[in-house]
Amino acid sequence: MMRVRGFVLIVLVGLVFAACTPSERPEVATHPDGAPPQPDVTGQGSGIPDTLAPAGTSGAVLAPPGSIDQAIGLPREIWRFSAGAPVTASPVSAGGTVVAGFADFTFRGLDATDGTQLWLREASAVPVSIAVAGGGIFAADLESISRLSIDDGTADWTLPVGVSGGARIRATSTAVYVPTRDGRVVSIGVETGEMLWTADLDRGSDAPAVGVIGALDGILYACTADGGVAAVTASDGTSRWPANLPAELSAGPVVTADSLTVAATDGSIYLLNRATGEWVRIGTVGEPVVSSVIVTDRSLLVFGAAGGVFGLDSGILDSGTSRATSTGNPIDPILRLGSDLAGQPGLLDSRILVTDGSGRLRGLDAATGREIWVTTLGLRVIGEMAFSGGTVYAAGVEGTVLAVVFDVPPDSAPLLYGDRLWAVPSDGRFRMESRLVEFRYVPEAGGVVEWSVYSSVPDDPLVVTISNAGGDVLATNMGKVVLDRSTRTAVEAAAEVRVSVERPYPDRQAIVTLVSEVLQ
Repeated sequence: MMRVRGFVLIVLVGLVFAACTPSERPEVATHPDGAPPQPDVTGQGSGIPDTLAPAGTSGAVLAPPGSIDQAIGLPREIWRFSAGAPVTASPVSAGGTVVAGFADFTFRGLDATDGTQLWLREASAVPVSIAVAGGGIFAADLESISRLSIDDGTADWTLPVGVSGGARIRATSTAVYVPTRDGRVVSIGVETGEMLWTADLDRGSDAPAVGVIGALDGILYACTADGGVAAVTASDGTSRWPANLPAELSAGPVVTADSLTVAATDGSIYLLNRATGEWVRIGTVGEPVVSSVIVTDRSLLVFGAAGGVFGLDSGILDSGTSRATSTGNPIDPILRLGSDLAGQPGLLDSRILVTDGSGRLRGLDAATGREIWVTTLGLRVIGEMAFSGGTVYAAGVEGTVLAVVFDVPPDSAPLLYGDRLWAVPSDGRFRMESRLVEFRYVPEAGGVVEWSVYSSVPDDPLVVTISNAGGDVLATNMGKVVLDRSTRTAVEAAAEVRVSVERPYPDRQAIVTLVSEVLQ
C-alpha cells in the first residue's frame, strides 16, 4: 500500500522579467539628447541626480521591511525621453523596448537601455492603452486596436472598435480583451485580429468600462463607471453574473482566490463573492478613490485621491461576503502623501511605489503601508508604472517617459536564471533573472501531489509544469485561456521530479508562492 505523507514546499519568488531587462545596466545616467549625466548626490548613497533629490529628501529607513527581508532603496535615474506631447497610454516594457502612447496620435518604441526612439507608429485617434502578449504589442486608441511589432512598430492587423478611454486592455497568448466606451468587453484573436465575441457588462446601461480587466480561472471581471461589475467566461463571453454597486467607479476589480475588491469614487470599499457576485461594503475612507487597491499577504491598501493611504487587514477577504461587515466609521489613514495622488500605485517586490502631485515618489512597506523612503522624480506621474526587473518606467503628464533603476544588493536574495537546474534556496527566497526557473525535487513519499501557485499580482498567468528526470511532462496548468492555480500529478517516492515556474507574458514584477502537498 502506498505510504502517504503530507509535505508543504513554499517558495517566495521575486520574479524579474529578463526578456525586458537590458543585459547590462548603465552605470551613469544617459539622456536621449546626448546631454552629459548630472552629478550624483553624496551622503545618502542614493545615486539620484541632484535635481531629483533636493534638500530634505529622506533616504532613511523609517520602517522595517515587512514580509520580505529585501532591501530596495532609492532609485537611480538612467534616462528620460520627451515626445513634446502628453502621455496618454501608460508605458509597457517588452523585449528590450519600452512603448508608450502620446496625445499627438502616436505610439513610440524606446530603447530600454538609453531611451532613444526606435520607431514611431501613427494612431487613428488618441492612444489610451497598451498591452504585451505572445511576442506582440497590442496598442489601442479611442477608435481602434492594432497588433504591432515590438521591433519596428509595423501593424500586423488593425480592428475598428470604440475603446473606453478610462479602461485598460488585457492581452493573453490567445486573445486580447478590449473594454469599450459603451460598457462592453470585446474579445479579439491575437493572431488574426478577428472579433471572437462581445459581452455586455450591464444590459441596462451604456456607461463606459473602467479600469483594468481582472481574470482568474477562466473568468474575466470588469467594471463600468456607474457601478456595474460583471463576470464573463473568457472563452466565449457568456455571463456568469452581473452586480450593481451603489457608487460610481473609476478603477477595476482586484481578484483574489474567492473574492473581488473594488473601491469607489465616494470612498466606499466593496467585497464581492467571485462565484455569485454577492457584495458587501467592508469599509469607507474619507476621500474619493480613483485607483485600484493593492492586496498583499497581510494588508489591503487603499489610496485616496487627496493623498491618504488607508489599510485593512487582508484577512477580511477570506471571511466571505456573508460574514464580512463594516463598522460604518471612516478608516483612519496610515499616512498622507502631502499632496494629491498621481498615477496608479505599483508593487515592486516588498515595496509599494506611489507618487503624488508634486512629483515625489515614495516607497511603502508592502505589509504595513508605512513609508520607508521618499525622493523626487521631477515630473507628475500619470497612469501606471511598468516594471522590468529592478527598472521602473513612469510617464509624466507633460510627455516625459522616465526610467529609474533600483540597485538591489546582490546578497539580499540569490539571483536565479533559467539555464540550469536549481535546488530550492534554504530560506526559500530568490530573484528570477529569466522567464523560467526550474527546480530539482525528490519526494520522500509517493502519492498524488497538488502544486498551487499564487502571485502578489492577483490574476498573474503563471505556468507550472511538472516533469520527470527524463523531461516527460507529467502535468501542467498550461492550455487554459486564463491559467488555473493548481496542478495535480502522481509521483513516486525517491524519484526525481522537476518543477518549473514560468511567466509566458509578464508585464510587471511579482512575488510568487509555489506550494506543493501530497493529497493521497
